[in-house]
Amino acid sequence: MPKQSHFLVVCALSTTALLPLSSFAQTTLQPIKTSLEEESFQTELVMHALKELGYEVNAPKIMTYAEAYQYVSANSGAFFAAAWLPTHQELLSSGDKDGQVYVGGSYVPQSAQGYQIDKATADKHKLSSIDQLKDPAIAKLFDHDGNGKAELIGCQPDWVCSKVIDHQIKRYGLSDTVEQIQGDYNALMDSVIDKQRAGKPVLYYTWTPHWISYELQPEKESVWLEVPFSALPENKDTTLPHGKNYGFEMNSQRIVANKELALAHPDVHRLFEIIQLKPNEVSAENHLLHKTEKGQHNTVAYMQAWITKNRALFDSWLEEAKRAKQVEASSDN
Repeated sequence: MPKQSHFLVVCALSTTALLPLSSFAQTTLQPIKTSLEEESFQTELVMHALKELGYEVNAPKIMTYAEAYQYVSANSGAFFAAAWLPTHQELLSSGDKDGQVYVGGSYVPQSAQGYQIDKATADKHKLSSIDQLKDPAIAKLFDHDGNGKAELIGCQPDWVCSKVIDHQIKRYGLSDTVEQIQGDYNALMDSVIDKQRAGKPVLYYTWTPHWISYELQPEKESVWLEVPFSALPENKDTTLPHGKNYGFEMNSQRIVANKELALAHPDVHRLFEIIQLKPNEVSAENHLLHKTEKGQHNTVAYMQAWITKNRALFDSWLEEAKRAKQVEASSDN
């Protein structure tokens, strides 16, 4: 989940630049995931593909994003299937000081993030940009606790995007009229939905893919707010290809793995390059997860049903991965 900031660039290992195989022969792999259940489907799908390629795969270890990158860098059989790049670039660079992390292809591409409000309020007051919240009368619309400031539902305190939001509140001159509300993100978003359903204005940070886009569909029940100018802490341009500027770069969720794993196993390397989910497929699973009673959603069963429905595509990934292994084996003979 897009919840960190964007700073340094990490060099990805390309399929045309693989070094000779190392002596590393790890066949039991260790997936890493965060406590965010919305990333479980992606992790389980990769795990299942690796098992079908003949690898033993342990149960995931649960870590923070920062810990995940450190662990992948230090452990030869480790991989993490939810690296939000370029958002996580600084975390990845900080956790990989020895250059031991390989970065795969765009597993879940076109992941947007930014600020949204309910469409009813946007239409009634002609709101399209976050800097309109400088107006105390506009900010008051989103003031639910009576302290005179608009409540912007933001990120959990340990997500770096919380720092980005605070930074942008200052850069856009909103400190006197807007405050970021932090806490458990999903619980906060449940409160957003309750307010919207009750006809109250709501203002929040979100990203795609995420279940909130099913509950408050963009252009139908919510709208993106643009920003007056790019204002990331590192001063990167956040203008999107279609010309809109939501204040954050477009992301891709990528698989990162220990470089030794990619070097020693060309089938794993190739799988991590080509496997890809559509954002709406992830959002659909996330929405089902959220709507199901806690503890009752079976992510593995959902993943298996997805494979059954998309078996030809899934098999094409496996076949291409196997071919990469065969080519490497032939070149060694």
